[in-house]
Amino acid sequence: MTSCINILVIEDALIDFTIIEMFLKKNIDNPIITHAITYQSAKAYLLETSNQFDIILLDLNLPDCSGEPLVDRIIEHAGSCPVVVLTIFDDLEFSMHSITKGVTDYILKPELSGAILHKSIVYAIERQKSFIKLKESEKKYITLFEASPQPKCIYENKSYKFLQVNNAAKKHFGYTTDEYQSMTLLDLVPPEDIQSIKQFVDSQNREIGKTYTGRFRTYRKDGKLLDVETYSTPLLLDSKEVTLLICIDITDKLIAERLLK
Repeated sequence: MTSCINILVIEDALIDFTIIEMFLKKNIDNPIITHAITYQSAKAYLLETSNQFDIILLDLNLPDCSGEPLVDRIIEHAGSCPVVVLTIFDDLEFSMHSITKGVTDYILKPELSGAILHKSIVYAIERQKSFIKLKESEKKYITLFEASPQPKCIYENKSYKFLQVNNAAKKHFGYTTDEYQSMTLLDLVPPEDIQSIKQFVDSQNREIGKTYTGRFRTYRKDGKLLDVETYSTPLLLDSKEVTLLICIDITDKLIAERLLK
């Protein structure tokens, strides 16, 4: 039996609520159940900062709101709380549309059972926890990416198009975000170097997470040609094959080495 869960049940039909309440108490140890029979009362509960719900069970037909507008409004007020829709309407198109709007699950009332409801609740809560962890990881990654003192960019492997560029790269090489977004990696190198760079990039076996080193020449916005040492790591970003590229300007270092010879 699942331990205590804080649940908001938005249901105007007393019989349906009684059945849902029975299923919840049977499968969850000491559930905290809050009952709302209208959209306005549900909104009031959701806007109270003292109420932190683990999940929302939503009937699609309320006296003061129903259907898609109801889903939109509840999702808006729910924040990070997962929403499971309960309805008598067997509408596959609407159910799929609801999922795209942020609904976690869609259950037909005639098929509702304690086991189905319990499984849906557990899945929705665990899925939301995973989603929050992923967002936190993405936020940390973005912070580290932007705050890094080393020029970094992410480009798409097939097109070499820039997807993200950090502040250090923009400052060091002089291009703006809009300028980077309109260019590819190959736009910033001398024409005579393009083929060798393509061969070097394409020769990498694209092992995710592995770092490859290299050197190439690139133009700064003011036209100065720089020598850079690169560290490239293939990644998957939104199911797209990309490469994280770190560039270290070694122009002055090479000049100094030549002078010492």
